Amino acid sequence: MYFRIITLLFCSILIENVAHSQSDTLVPSSENVVTETIGPTVSVVYPKSIRSDKHNFVGTHHDYLNDSVLRQHANGNLADLLTRESHVFIKNYGPSNIATPSNRGGSSSQTSITWEGIDLQNRMLGQTDLSIIPNAFINAAFINYGNSTENLAGGIHLHTITALNQGFKVAGQLTYGSFYNTNAQLNLAYSGAKYGGSIRSFFRWGLNNFKYLDVNAFGQPKPKVNQEHAAVLQYGVLQENTFQVNKLNILEFKTWYQYSNRQLPPSLIQDTSTDVQLDQSLRSVLKWSALFPNQNLRLNTHHAATWDYLEFTNLGIDSESRILSIYNQADLQWQQYFPVSLSIRHLYANANSTGYEDLAQQHQFRFKWSVRPKFKKVFLRFQLQEDWVGGQWSLPAFQVGMNWFPKSFLAIKASAGHQYRFPTFNDLFWSNLGNPNLKPEYNWSLELGTALTVNIGNRHRLIWDNAIYSNWVRDWLLWRPDSQGAWRPENVDRVWSKGIETKLDWTCQINKKWKFRLHGLYNWNLAIRTGGSSANLLGKQLIYTPEHQGTLSAQLAWKQLGFVYQHQWVGNRFIDAVNTDDLPMYHLGNVEINYKQKIKASNLNFFVKIYNIFGHNYQVISNRVMPWQQLECGIRFYQ
Repeated sequence: MYFRIITLLFCSILIENVAHSQSDTLVPSSENVVTETIGPTVSVVYPKSIRSDKHNFVGTHHDYLNDSVLRQHANGNLADLLTRESHVFIKNYGPSNIATPSNRGGSSSQTSITWEGIDLQNRMLGQTDLSIIPNAFINAAFINYGNSTENLAGGIHLHTITALNQGFKVAGQLTYGSFYNTNAQLNLAYSGAKYGGSIRSFFRWGLNNFKYLDVNAFGQPKPKVNQEHAAVLQYGVLQENTFQVNKLNILEFKTWYQYSNRQLPPSLIQDTSTDVQLDQSLRSVLKWSALFPNQNLRLNTHHAATWDYLEFTNLGIDSESRILSIYNQADLQWQQYFPVSLSIRHLYANANSTGYEDLAQQHQFRFKWSVRPKFKKVFLRFQLQEDWVGGQWSLPAFQVGMNWFPKSFLAIKASAGHQYRFPTFNDLFWSNLGNPNLKPEYNWSLELGTALTVNIGNRHRLIWDNAIYSNWVRDWLLWRPDSQGAWRPENVDRVWSKGIETKLDWTCQINKKWKFRLHGLYNWNLAIRTGGSSANLLGKQLIYTPEHQGTLSAQLAWKQLGFVYQHQWVGNRFIDAVNTDDLPMYHLGNVEINYKQKIKASNLNFFVKIYNIFGHNYQVISNRVMPWQQLECGIRFYQ
């Protein structure tokens, strides 16, 4: 109630200020980037259009993946990118199957994934299949490992950006690899002083008929068999437009269409599979940004609509689902001494599915207030949020964050907060099984971290980030069988997740011809049940949550020639709730050799990659096989 009163008072003050006329003396820069100071002598360059994302991460551990990093993974999907470049654990069911994130022991539904500010989570399932999100459509990504007011287990925020004043640009990539996997991307872009636009497209096809060891077969030695029914066809197009209307107004419009048709292969406990999954989606976003310099105000409005279609078929099932979501959001920022912001969002969503008796629909209003005081060596952030969903108000969520810079090379971060997540459509509306009386999941979180940046002369740069965290979740939502054996959703458990994350990045310019980089990530995560109706589950690690996980990459460049070796290590994962059975740890080695050639204003990059070079036999998910060595070669060009 207090937050609603504060919101109304704040709105009345801002509306009175906005009523004054605009000034034409302030000219927003049309450059693509802005340098944001994160310490007395430390700064990071972000694209201007996404700098607001950075403000949400004060006090939390996060990574920013820029265009150069994403370009190296342009032929893959978001699951591949996060597996190799982040702390996030990916529950990967195989090359042509689904892949979902697990961050700091949270479920896939607890990690928010957005593109241009709109949720990509399926409204029915509450999760996102990362295997159908192409990296070719992304050129900036924020990965927030800590919590915010909008999620319980971090967030992944994706952006597609066209800079102004860049002229005509062409970029593309063509790759061919093992198991007939073919990938192609093309990006055509033009931008002047008043307009910037691009058309991005991608195509992927493959049979994925790799050999694997059938460890469930009787007798010795175990037979080697070919994966069957695993073909995939995907394509899509993304078109974006940016208009510099005048000195104080910018308009953006972006549309993304995608098609995916996959055969879902049998698991090791199935003889055959006839499962086929068809996904189609259409997402459109309209943004308007306006400055009111006389009143120290900035107004951003955000309008979006998404349509998702899912069809699952086999010999006995033909299931269809259609989901429509419509967003309208306004963000008003007032900066006199430090930024004070108010955000109001309305979301309408409906789903029509063969699993629902009627059309499922929901209205959601979100009110968020934030303030970011900034002093010489201390940056602070306070956020307060409340949602109205289905006629009921949530408990207020809040987040307090701090970045303290005692030295020019050292940052100390801290954050604390309270968050919530509402049940999905399936949880609430599934015919005869959904429960409309489910409660939201609630979470309390604490985090403390350090960030060390050291430059030794002009040749060495060392970045060392660390974070320790603790999350307490109550009313954890799970589907489990009732007394008649029917699976139903319930608020059953309390979970405590705690851990350590560390990242080390060392670059060395040996001389004019040689350059070396070492990049490492390590996670320790203990996610255990601390409450619930089953006493034998207390103190047990959540399933498919590795306690240990790490990545180490070494890159060596000589002139235009580059060599990369990456080693991934994932610890044991329990596959049952009582922790009696687990999947063994596995090591993977990936190798890349590339050659770069510059021709006038164009860049050519020839590369060869080998994944799982040692041919390790492993499973990420029980009874879901993964390929041995995979070879991939290609050419990339960009301006």
